[in-house]
Amino acid sequence: MRSRIAVAIVILVSLTVLLGAEGPEQQACTYTDALYGFTIQAPQFPEAPAGTGVIPVMMYAPAESGFATNVHVMVQRVAMTRQQYRETSLAEFKGMGLKVNSDTDTTVSGRDALIVDYEGKMAGRELRWLALAVVDKEQVLLVTCTAPKDSFEKYEKGFRACLDSFHLMN
Repeated sequence: MRSRIAVAIVILVSLTVLLGAEGPEQQACTYTDALYGFTIQAPQFPEAPAGTGVIPVMMYAPAESGFATNVHVMVQRVAMTRQQYRETSLAEFKGMGLKVNSDTDTTVSGRDALIVDYEGKMAGRELRWLALAVVDKEQVLLVTCTAPKDSFEKYEKGFRACLDSFHLMN
């Protein structure tokens, strides 16, 4: 009798685990920082709904004169072509009074992409940006590197290496 109960409990627990699974398990993201000597695993947040965006990664340099040079990755859950993204972005930059230094077509992991170098004043600061937008199915992945305009050259090589390292997993 006890063995039947034990078998029934094992079957119920197994079925609960199997039936409760919702598709493939998300893989954990781990960040490693050799400079400061640590690793950290990111929490498993839900996917952003269509038509919205999320910034899953933000990286900052030490602040200088009250501003921290930074890189962030934004996932914009919209379906656009590279040309549509270019036109929309350039119009937004113009509307914000920003100057576009260059916009260049490229590819990342076989997908259409765009690199934009732009500058201008935001929140009272003269800034310069280098951004990579990768068109991937129903989303655009945007990597944006931002530095004070007067110190952009100091970070540009690292920014370009960062953008060159960006690849899609599928």
